[in-house]
Amino acid sequence: MKTIINDLGSVKPSYPIEHLASPEQVLFLDIETTGFTAKSSNLYLIGCVYFADDEWHTIQWLAENYDEEVQVLNAFLEYCLNYSFIIHFNGNRFDLPYLTQKCEMYDIPFKFDDFKGVDLYKRIKPYKNFLKLENCNPERIYRRGYSLMTDTDGHIIRSVHAVQSGQHILTHLADGKIHSVAE
Repeated sequence: MKTIINDLGSVKPSYPIEHLASPEQVLFLDIETTGFTAKSSNLYLIGCVYFADDEWHTIQWLAENYDEEVQVLNAFLEYCLNYSFIIHFNGNRFDLPYLTQKCEMYDIPFKFDDFKGVDLYKRIKPYKNFLKLENCNPERIYRRGYSLMTDTDGHIIRSVHAVQSGQHILTHLADGKIHSVAE
């Protein structure tokens, strides 16, 4: 398993997070899997954004092979105990149930019940027509100019990690261009 930590520097949420919770207690969460059901797919990446030392940072746990799935899960579960508020996109319907099912599969006693949080999908969906969105998937929202994480020039910051032929590929969308770097 590989742990990747980055400072986001001037990148910050465009929404005042302190209206939801103390920034030090907020954890943005996203997971990447090979499918839609925990029993028949693998969890290979958990990524988070967090606030510490007056800056936003990312931490990602990447399984370098499918046998490391439980290591990724355990690393995240231990880490998230430092937070009380989770922000996710459609996490109520996918990420959190998926992670809960994986915990059950590995006999890990963990529940997300004690966390407060916001599912951004649930917040945006009622305004879909008003925002002139065909649907509420993240790419549509970003293309319409709505984002949570932007750099100082307002560019959308997105990172996606994938394992391709044993290499870690980092794809970063910034300034409207996609940059790939093999690690």
